[in-house]
Amino acid sequence: MAWLAAQPRTARSRRLIAETAFQSVWEDGTRQVDLATISENGIKYLNFSQQKSTTPIRYTPSSGPHIFSFQGKYFSIDRQQRSVMDNSNTGSEAVTIREKETFIISTFGLSPEPIKQFLAHARKHHHKDHSDKTLIMRPNSLPQRRFHDRAWREVAKRPIRPINTVVLDQEQKTAVLSDMNEYLQPKTECWYSNRGIPLRRGYLFHGPPGTGKTSLSFALAGVFGLEIYVISLIEPQLSDKDLSTLFNGLPRRCIVLLEDIDTAGINKTESLLNAIDGVAAHEGRIFIMTTNKPEILDKTLIRSGRVDLQMAFRNATQQQANKLFQRLYSTEKSVKSSRCLSPFDATDKKDDLETSITDANELIKMAGEFGSKIVPDQMSPAEIQGFLLKRKMCPRKALRDVEAWVKTSLDHKASKTTCG
Repeated sequence: MAWLAAQPRTARSRRLIAETAFQSVWEDGTRQVDLATISENGIKYLNFSQQKSTTPIRYTPSSGPHIFSFQGKYFSIDRQQRSVMDNSNTGSEAVTIREKETFIISTFGLSPEPIKQFLAHARKHHHKDHSDKTLIMRPNSLPQRRFHDRAWREVAKRPIRPINTVVLDQEQKTAVLSDMNEYLQPKTECWYSNRGIPLRRGYLFHGPPGTGKTSLSFALAGVFGLEIYVISLIEPQLSDKDLSTLFNGLPRRCIVLLEDIDTAGINKTESLLNAIDGVAAHEGRIFIMTTNKPEILDKTLIRSGRVDLQMAFRNATQQQANKLFQRLYSTEKSVKSSRCLSPFDATDKKDDLETSITDANELIKMAGEFGSKIVPDQMSPAEIQGFLLKRKMCPRKALRDVEAWVKTSLDHKASKTTCG
């Protein structure tokens, strides 16, 4: 449908559906729109009040027949939409209404090959804009889970996170990358099959909050071009049957992220074990479990064969703080995304001595000084990044403030308070 909507003939059609759903102006694929600004004391503030009215309207072909051309041939596509009732869920008398859409494509000729070529082209067109993004899926609403093809819903398409932006020991990153890469090789499947071993791979990421467990999971999905399916076992409505339905609705190759596995409880742990490696469990997937409290996990959950590689995440070292500083204050030329522009207008008045680092050697020197002021294994990478983000345009101010910030943060931790 995206390909058809982009065709010139469609734009001239008199039967279109106008879509006005809100979309952020910062989202990839959306044309940048002009935003209003409010000025006060010489500082400009973005104003989003008119964003919805200025976001372009999207037009797609309406229900019914449409004519289009592809590779010199004319095609007809009939878009049919209807509401259907479904009460197929065993054990329930509820009836759910869902929308069903069908496309009937035809062309003149004696061979179906032109239609097959068109479908292959349309699919390629659909996926080309997503090749640099990670698709994130979460369980659908409870009524929708009854339909196996709708057990999951897309919640976001994030730009792929470069693996080098994850603050973690290089040996640990190399170990998990090599292990996962070997598992995903086609020859590995044959090796497992010939020896009667189920093709599964499980990882346990454990450590304090903010140390990069989830970040590494998303970065790995980007490296290998896999979709990531996120399940939070703390959800009260997640029954045994729901877990089975969700796992049956997974594609063969994907990453399943089980967040905070320590919150599962006895009943859900048993259901999870059946879903992961029960008699009817599917193969080929990657399971990543995260926890802040590995010591309380059920031993049967993390035994060999279910968890093949454990990785301990710790608070930041001085070297990791050094790298965080360099990454945040590196020049824009080193940032690959075309959308990573300065959050301030180029005409804004700033203190050049406060904001600019024009020399790479100066950045390395400042990063070394910054790292030396961080107490090892006391601050999480997320805490350090949060401190730097508050000063993202002021590296010298960050260097001046860090010593006092570390002392204040450690005092708060010692008194078990979180504000300050």
